[in-house]
Amino acid sequence: MIRATRCRGRGEEGSVLVEFVGLAVLLMVPLVYLLITLASLQSASLASVTLSEDVARIHASAPDRATGERRAQRAVQETAEGYALPTDSIRVDLGCSPGCSEPGARVTATVHVSVGLPLMPAGSTTVAQVRSSSTSLTPRYG
Repeated sequence: MIRATRCRGRGEEGSVLVEFVGLAVLLMVPLVYLLITLASLQSASLASVTLSEDVARIHASAPDRATGERRAQRAVQETAEGYALPTDSIRVDLGCSPGCSEPGARVTATVHVSVGLPLMPAGSTTVAQVRSSSTSLTPRYG
């Protein structure tokens, strides 16, 4: 008669939990970092759209170009604070056709926002450049 015996290995007890926790940490850390990077890209995208609309409207309604630039600079600072972006990562280009303060002129603001890697020093690496453009008309009657 053949007798089956069970072999009990005590060396493997409880190691599944340790392996699971180790593997979960290895997979979750890059995933969380990716989600933080995507959130900063979304934040930069929303900031660029908001800022391009605001700057075009500000310049179109300003009495002269110097006043418009002063107001636009303040809008850049407030938007950067609101979206937790460094102000040096935002660049605003302004185009006017024919002139910025002429009635009925088209004022086009293009905003570029550089997005860096999260948790890294500002300006060390750039992941993406987000760009948005908006056009506003100066009022015909002031």
